[in-house]
Amino acid sequence: MIDVSLRLKEGMLFRKGSPNFSISQIKCYHEDEGSYETSIINAPSHIGTHIDIINKNNKIDLHRFMGRGILIDIPEYNTKTITLEQIKNKSSVKQDDFVFFRSSWSNYLGCEKYFEHPELSFEVIEWLSNMKINMIR
Repeated sequence: MIDVSLRLKEGMLFRKGSPNFSISQIKCYHEDEGSYETSIINAPSHIGTHIDIINKNNKIDLHRFMGRGILIDIPEYNTKTITLEQIKNKSSVKQDDFVFFRSSWSNYLGCEKYFEHPELSFEVIEWLSNMKINMIR
């Protein structure tokens, strides 16, 4: 199991221009329920793990969300682009795998550098596409 969770904190910003993550407490009342408190969570869709879908009418079979995962560590990089050369365990990647890249970039969360995150090079995207992997995270 690969844990991709991130502890959320009040005020976190994940994408410039989006609202910050926030949690607020409110008091509510309903004649059948009486008085109670509840939480309101405000989070943009680009927070944490999510699925980008080009066409919102696409339906994805839930079985696509289960399968073997491969972890690719990219511990050090000096450029903004992650290249095929930096992937040391290429032979471990198989068709239908979930491919997870671990760069420790979340360490920069809260800093301006966070927004200068690394991206996969075209050659890496093409290679993963040719491998017919399931998903990239």
